[in-house]
Amino acid sequence: MFARPLTCLMLATIPLLPGLAVAVPGNLLLNGEFEDRHLLDPEHHHFKVPDVWETSGLTIDSQIAGGELFQNAVLWADKEEPTPAGAPDPAVWMFNTGSLWQSFEVSLAGQYRLRWTDAGTFPVTWPWHESLPFYGDAQLGQRYGVQLDEQALGAYEVSVEQGDRWHVLTLTLAPGTHTLSFAGLNPGEIERFGSANQYARQTLVYFAVLDNMSITPVPEPQALALTGLGLVALLLARRRRDAP
Repeated sequence: MFARPLTCLMLATIPLLPGLAVAVPGNLLLNGEFEDRHLLDPEHHHFKVPDVWETSGLTIDSQIAGGELFQNAVLWADKEEPTPAGAPDPAVWMFNTGSLWQSFEVSLAGQYRLRWTDAGTFPVTWPWHESLPFYGDAQLGQRYGVQLDEQALGAYEVSVEQGDRWHVLTLTLAPGTHTLSFAGLNPGEIERFGSANQYARQTLVYFAVLDNMSITPVPEPQALALTGLGLVALLLARRRRDAP
């Protein structure tokens, strides 16, 4: 097996208007805007997760009491603020050390652009407190890592009440199957109690909101040049047609 070339060339961070979701043509990732979801475990609870993406499920770092089901997870919900068109704006919330990933196929070697947004907004269209009894006494923005195959692409951090913010990376990929993953880096904090400290409850929860994920080919310079020439030709043709 040969190592796939993977080079990170550029990083940009760009603010995104609240509630603005962007559809990206030619996206190699499926369900990158998290429009599609399903129940994680229909027989036991109503938590939803995104279709196609794999997640780490519901996990705990220590035995917990008080009805709490987990500490770490990546769960789907609609943001409280809709899109400018008034439609629901779905996303995923990554709690503590939860993670999600997706494998995708590259058919042609070349440069590709990875985009996503992160945020630190907690409100959603259905109340978390009715479905997620694991708040803890406080919530903080999460620090999370992004990885492609075996290579770390970087670590990022959101702040509470931060709006959607764009991240853009340019990568060089070889043909084959690749896996993109996001993972929370800060474990939630717990408080132990009981006669032998046999129980625990969360006192601090870290979270980040992820959305608008895409991987698309970067146009070749020759293609951009041809496009420019085509636009110039159209402009000249219109001027000739409009000339008296």
